[in-house]
Amino acid sequence: MSEMLGNHYFMARKYPEALLELLPCFYDNPKNNFIKRKLIICYTQVGKINEAFDLFVDLVKGNITAITSIDPAKDDCPCPELVNNIEKFAIPETLDYYVLAGMLWLYCDPGHSLKYFETAERISPESKKIQDVILSIKSFIKSHQTVS
Repeated sequence: MSEMLGNHYFMARKYPEALLELLPCFYDNPKNNFIKRKLIICYTQVGKINEAFDLFVDLVKGNITAITSIDPAKDDCPCPELVNNIEKFAIPETLDYYVLAGMLWLYCDPGHSLKYFETAERISPESKKIQDVILSIKSFIKSHQTVS
């Protein structure tokens, strides 16, 4: 298993193969946010929303900038394309839809991500994980607003 091969598969948008390669690397180094943020995307693309969300919550609470600092064009981030597909083809009005879109939007636009998570919270108001994500995103947005 190899991080380099996993990155190759990831860049080629072969998410199941990337997941198989990157997961053992993550187990060897669970603090590697670079791998973690790719695993989140891989999990979303193989239908493992809960696994993606668990990693996402951990990363957002611990180091939200590991996601928000990505330049989608420069870093070849697939999220703009993935979000577009979700918004066109996924079934709206489900919790998974809003959580999935919220996770992917954070890579591109924290404000859009927040809107999706706020809708998810209306569907599942008892979810501590969703509440934690909302607080983290709001804190990030507030700390990055420019003073006029």
